[in-house]
Amino acid sequence: MPLSLSTSYRTAVMAGTAAVFPGIAAIALAAYITARRGYRPARLFLLSWMALLGGMAIYAMLSFGILPKRFVTEYGLQVGSALEMLLMSLALAYRWAALRGENERLVRETNERLEQHVENRTQELRDGLTGVYNRRHCDTSLLPMLACCLAAGEAFSLLLIDLDHFKRGNDI
Repeated sequence: MPLSLSTSYRTAVMAGTAAVFPGIAAIALAAYITARRGYRPARLFLLSWMALLGGMAIYAMLSFGILPKRFVTEYGLQVGSALEMLLMSLALAYRWAALRGENERLVRETNERLEQHVENRTQELRDGLTGVYNRRHCDTSLLPMLACCLAAGEAFSLLLIDLDHFKRGNDI
């Protein structure tokens, strides 16, 4: 852009076109390194960028007179751009499906942990042998019940039974 202010249009366009080649190399290298690191969608991104960058390179070579004017060289940029959009759509769909699967896995694991926590908590509040509420349940429940009854002006009753040697009789 600065060259267009001080030189001819052709010189500025040719300088800008020449800058395409190092840009293509840098993008291709970055995508390749990312793909080699194991990021699976990077392969599709690399392929899609290569389609666009290949089209740009063909068009740039046409501009410099390296390639003859043919349909592919004349419309290489548009063909590369169309391929890029198609492949980027596939890469995006792949990434979306992977994120959805990860989200479903996290929800499933969280639900399993919650169910286990509820089960553990229930076991803490009930006698393991009879299933009857234990003292811990009474400690956490009785005071709120008493406060509710007092606030409503209702009676509150509590019946406790202590059976001596219950285990011995229950095991028979």
